[in-house]
Amino acid sequence: MLAGPALAESKRPDADKSRQGGSFTSTRAADQNALRQPARAVRKHQRMDFVLGQAIFEKFWVSAPSSTTASDGLGPLYNARSCHQCHVGNGRGAAPDVEGKPPASLVARFGSSGPEPVADPVYGTQLQTFSTGGLNPEGRIKLAYSSKVIRFDDGEQVSLRKPGHQLDLPHGELAATTAVSYRSALALAGVGLLE
Repeated sequence: MLAGPALAESKRPDADKSRQGGSFTSTRAADQNALRQPARAVRKHQRMDFVLGQAIFEKFWVSAPSSTTASDGLGPLYNARSCHQCHVGNGRGAAPDVEGKPPASLVARFGSSGPEPVADPVYGTQLQTFSTGGLNPEGRIKLAYSSKVIRFDDGEQVSLRKPGHQLDLPHGELAATTAVSYRSALALAGVGLLE
């Protein structure tokens, strides 16, 4: 039953292939802020929701109690002080270029490989790499790169870097049944259209 409307939609002529999102396509130049723009079709009364949502997304949270009660509530364990720290410009996370620098938009998720996902008994479902109030974080993710030079058929050589991950876990090792999944922050562009 759903194929009918989709088929009818696909037969319409597309005058402008550069606007694949139709009226939801942004017309701003493709720069570092391209993913931060509201869609053109968002109505004036909806733009305030967009602006307020973006402000909360970029807000730096602080530990409670603080003089800025509208911004407190961080911790005691956390991964970033704002959503924006991991999802820079609403885009996907990036690994640091410098070896040894903590990966800001990379998290270590924990679970079991059985039919029912089970959190690690010590670290839970995600390693919290920062803390407030003099507490120690749960641990750190260490990132190191190995390089490999490859040669194309035309003789050109390039060096590829492969990231390697290691966990520094001061509260003991993970349970034998715990699996680790490293995840980079996803791009957020277009997610609002699903709601």
